Amino acid sequence: MRDYKRLKRSIAILLAATSLAGIAGCNTAQVGTDWSNIEIPEYVNDERVEFCAYGSPTNANWNGGSANADGLTDESYKLMADGGFTTVQPLFEGYLRKQNATIEEISAQAEKDAMKALALCEKYDLSYCVRDWTFYGFVNKVSAEDTDAVLEKMVSKDNPYISHPNWAGNNLHDEPDMVQLEKLVPVVDKFLEMYPDKDCFVNLNPIYATADQLKLKDGQTYVDYVKYYCDNIGEKLGYVSYDYYPLFKSQYGTYVKSSYLQNFEIVAKEARDRDIDFKLYIQTAQAFPGSSRDIIGVQDYRFQIYTAMAFGVNYFIYYTYQQMSETKDAIVDINCQPTFRYYAAKTVNNEVHAWENVYNSFDWQGVMCYDGDLMRPNEAFEYLEDELDSHERIDSVTTNIDTVIGTFKDGENRDGFMVVNYSDPYLDQSGDVTVKFKDAKALLMYRYGQKVVVPLKEDGSYTIKLEPGEGRFVIPLKEKA
Repeated sequence: MRDYKRLKRSIAILLAATSLAGIAGCNTAQVGTDWSNIEIPEYVNDERVEFCAYGSPTNANWNGGSANADGLTDESYKLMADGGFTTVQPLFEGYLRKQNATIEEISAQAEKDAMKALALCEKYDLSYCVRDWTFYGFVNKVSAEDTDAVLEKMVSKDNPYISHPNWAGNNLHDEPDMVQLEKLVPVVDKFLEMYPDKDCFVNLNPIYATADQLKLKDGQTYVDYVKYYCDNIGEKLGYVSYDYYPLFKSQYGTYVKSSYLQNFEIVAKEARDRDIDFKLYIQTAQAFPGSSRDIIGVQDYRFQIYTAMAFGVNYFIYYTYQQMSETKDAIVDINCQPTFRYYAAKTVNNEVHAWENVYNSFDWQGVMCYDGDLMRPNEAFEYLEDELDSHERIDSVTTNIDTVIGTFKDGENRDGFMVVNYSDPYLDQSGDVTVKFKDAKALLMYRYGQKVVVPLKEDGSYTIKLEPGEGRFVIPLKEKA
């Protein structure tokens, strides 16, 4: 299939080579253009694209070692809200260093910290997912017969945070294996029986986890792992989530991990077919010292977020928000002072918020991928099994940059396309993507949070010049009937 597509693309590139230079970067909206005969939709949707601060500002001297300032302050939470963050997952609030602490002592600490954070969340319109260390990961720490005791203590009427309007739920488990997933099922059922509109957050492993890490049985694959979660937990919680940190370096240079898109495809299909949300942890800084690379700027966050949006992701978790040690960088430093990463995150978060009403009006359908250089095909594209060969609204695509195009439908059967520059942002490569549309006269386009309507050429084509990490959402527009 991929060889056939390469042949088609090589022919398209040869045919378009003489005209590409003449149209690249053109097609800007013309002054005085009459749009009265063009059907321009308006989207009304109050759903947000969520941006979560994982490892949110925490209490002073949280680990008994590094002396960090108190992060549970107005200044810290206002900074999060201004940065476009909408929800919070704490890492060390409710953490009691006392050895052999009882369930009652740990829960009391969690309640104390949560109430202080929730007051700030209410002020700055942030939802808050509590980390109670009797509950988080407790399938590894308490016996099965203690399950009810943990749950009943955590959600008892004497617990003040369960009635707070900004309480979103509790963090339950990160990266469970298959054995742990089986243990989590009755816990999720019990929690949702008591609080059906709240979350007990579960986050899955990425595809590069080993079979031993996942505790797969003979014949099982990562796909089986995802399906088991979706069948038994995901459909009840209403989402599937995993973390994947794609930006790496080696002695030969930088690269994007090759299974990145494959992981998206596997999970996106499950989310689409079950009509559940798709959540993703993104790489905030250097995730794996020595092998992954640090963030260089806003282009790295754009690359991760817009690529994910091409697969229907609508909830992003920054790992991590606050620096938790002097050797691990984050969005803000150990004393909650913003780093350059904060300003990069703020930029992309708020540009997505500017058109989230549009994005959330569409449902993800699939993806198309195009090699910018057919002599050097992108390995990540080769791993996709259900990549679309064509689309009824697109006649041809010609590009000189590796490109991912997510395809979407809104409630009135309009088509939308997320067009993303899929080159490693570190390489600083811009490129031209020329799309020839069918049955269209103009494009409604969203770029960096800005909305514009642009005319197509007479042949229905438009050339998008994508900067490093850039993605644009475009909607082909017809003439009025």
